[in-house]
Amino acid sequence: MSDKPKFLVWAHIRSMSNMFLRSFESRPGFGCLSSPILAASMFGEERNFTLYKDSIIVPGFTYKDCIKSVEDFEQKEEHDYIFIKENYYAIHKAEYPKKDLIPKGYRHGFIYRNPNNALLSLQRMCVMDKRELNYELVEATLNYEELYKLYHYVVDNHIDKEPLVINSSFLAESPVEYFKAICKFWNLEYTDAMINMDPEKPTCLNQFPISYLSGDSVWRKDAAKSKSWHKETQYDFVTRSKCISEDVLKFMDRQRMYYDKLNELAICK
Repeated sequence: MSDKPKFLVWAHIRSMSNMFLRSFESRPGFGCLSSPILAASMFGEERNFTLYKDSIIVPGFTYKDCIKSVEDFEQKEEHDYIFIKENYYAIHKAEYPKKDLIPKGYRHGFIYRNPNNALLSLQRMCVMDKRELNYELVEATLNYEELYKLYHYVVDNHIDKEPLVINSSFLAESPVEYFKAICKFWNLEYTDAMINMDPEKPTCLNQFPISYLSGDSVWRKDAAKSKSWHKETQYDFVTRSKCISEDVLKFMDRQRMYYDKLNELAICK
């Protein structure tokens, strides 16, 4: 196990987590990975992600294979720091103890977004990807309760006694202030590179496995070319439409309680 400073941030879908990764990727000395364990749950031999149950199985992507690839990445001498962005749903339904699927020796973070903004963003992504926004997709990938439970699992099992909690909607409003607080929390020096990203710099968002998981999706390409954070309009509600069904809206209403609980833990209110 590497003794380099290592950071692992858990996210739900459409949480602006790829932008967050790009901010760290823009720092000198940081080696970054996007969704290395999600590969096992989506298209590996032990996959548990039912949304992809009919897609081809790719040999060599067991959970152990994916954890080993992370450990190998940690050993690369060109990296002084390691940063991983992973989705909570990579592990929450796996048939292994979560502790065995969480890379060792990391400081942990949890990033989430205003649920209404996240849902509308997911709806736009589904339109671009020509797929249906249904209850199964939302329950699996936009579940604030599961993200909150994973936070407590990390704390209760002494994996990280004080994880970082980030509301990306607040971060987008005041990125300099928020990133200074994040850097102080993780004992890092703040740099303006975190809010002024170089779109020409190579990014792990263009590398396997995230490139395989998302294909030619516009959302991944946009994140890979990000230059800076932008304040977004905060939506207080989402109305029912032909694209967003009543069962999805009711599910998201139930998630509001966990969004509020995460806000109580967030580094910046």
